[in-house]
Amino acid sequence: VLSSEFLICFNQLTLALRFECSLVRMSGNKVVQLDCAAFGLHCHPSESLFAAGLIDGNVHLYRYGDDDVTLAHSWRLHKKASRAVAFANGGRTLVSASAACALRVVDVESQQLTHTVKKTHASPVHSLYSINNWIMASGDDDGAVKLWDMRQRPVPVMDVSVCCDRISDLTSDGKRNVLLATSGDGTLSVFNYRKRKLVKQSDPNECDLNSATIFKSGKKVACGTGDGTLHIYSWSEWGDISDRCRLHQTCESVDASVAINEQQLCIACDDGTVRLVQLQPNKNLGIVGRHDAGEPIERLGVTHDGKYVISASLDETVRLWDIEEYMASCQFGSGSDEDSDDDDDDDDDDDSDDDSDEDSDAGDSSSTKSRNMMDKRAAAGHGESGTEAAEDGGDRGADSDSDDGPSAAKKQSAGKRKKPVEKQPAAKRKKPAGKDNFFADL
Repeated sequence: VLSSEFLICFNQLTLALRFECSLVRMSGNKVVQLDCAAFGLHCHPSESLFAAGLIDGNVHLYRYGDDDVTLAHSWRLHKKASRAVAFANGGRTLVSASAACALRVVDVESQQLTHTVKKTHASPVHSLYSINNWIMASGDDDGAVKLWDMRQRPVPVMDVSVCCDRISDLTSDGKRNVLLATSGDGTLSVFNYRKRKLVKQSDPNECDLNSATIFKSGKKVACGTGDGTLHIYSWSEWGDISDRCRLHQTCESVDASVAINEQQLCIACDDGTVRLVQLQPNKNLGIVGRHDAGEPIERLGVTHDGKYVISASLDETVRLWDIEEYMASCQFGSGSDEDSDDDDDDDDDDDSDDDSDEDSDAGDSSSTKSRNMMDKRAAAGHGESGTEAAEDGGDRGADSDSDDGPSAAKKQSAGKRKKPVEKQPAAKRKKPAGKDNFFADL
């Protein structure tokens, strides 16, 4: 009882120390105070820039450095809220989607508005994702997904309505031409954006799917849900989840997620915290930071160099968390070498099973050897009573000569076993080398 109470206290103390460490590091992280909440957030693919779409229709472009964050430019693009922003064309253009179903494209270098597309969707756009330099994906509040060709001006090349609720997040694996879309109706939809069609849709979950993040070198997809768990899908097995993990009891909803490496993710919770988690094996690695007043986090992003995780919350701030410093100070490994994929895990399990089988076989053979040695020694012990004095110093032979009739019968029976005793292989097992081999097998 004392040991269990000690472990509980130790775990609570460890979590408290991690949280205090994260609070101390918050003073070194960067905070951008906004005039209103940001609904859209996206990091530049190659430069130290990130864009934030605000609820008042403005879009801000910020440049960050080691010391501070500065406002590079601001555009008044929409009369209603900017719901989502995304860099396209290798970061040379910035696209913003509004609650009025409009898309506006600006040139980042010249800072000029280049294109406007009205009535892009029948309902307000909820999410944007840049698949490559020229293909942009968008999802609206009614569950429709569209693809846009951005080479000259935004032109829709695919329009599919597959869900009955909002498209909460979009992501893709460019190597396999696959676009993933999570929805508030609890489904994960899989598109082939080259063939411009729906390939597969998962079974509905009991809760909303809020985010999708690809990890494990493209073999797994983690979806944040409205009940605070992460649903994990195996690639190409989209019908049902392969794993479910709940990493913290106080997190009632996972609203956003980004991959830090092949095994570790940052997740944004409804209590305003950004947590670092490890998947397969599942571990809660601590709190990276917390927004004021516990306001929910709307968007999460990671910079092109992987140094900062950026979060936008309803507390009207955008915060930059130094994830590299956090992982170094807490001595977290990258996790890419351990359990790199499920196949390796299965191979390891198979190897361990083979090793255990070999060990059990070795144990069985060793025990068989020991039993054989005992039997041979017992047989040799019975035979020594009838052997001559030359075999065993003559002492037992002298004692056997002094016996009467029954012992004489024993002599005759032992004499019959005399020849096998001379040739018996048990004598070899009595050698020290055999005994060393026996213990070596153990």
